[in-house]
Amino acid sequence: MLCLQDCLDFSGLPEETILAIAEHEQVPEVVAAEIGCTLLASRQGICRIRQFLRENIAHARELGLTAKARQLDHAFHDFEKAYPLRARSTAQHAAGRL
Repeated sequence: MLCLQDCLDFSGLPEETILAIAEHEQVPEVVAAEIGCTLLASRQGICRIRQFLRENIAHARELGLTAKARQLDHAFHDFEKAYPLRARSTAQHAAGRL
């Protein structure tokens, strides 16, 4: 039987990112790990995780949770470094329009 840590490890995402997905989507951490793993498979999915993190940061700031906003901001920057979005080549961009 898999435990939570196994699922977190399998997702390939840091725990902070999994927790942010869980909070944003209001799902248990195991489900958030699965969502994160699935989203990592595409450029759009990576963009979606970034958006989750940005929205969580904004929400924490709105609530005056400065420490939490800083923690999420750190998680966002770590995610950006781990999963950079490269500019699409002209061919990829044209293929995306078809």
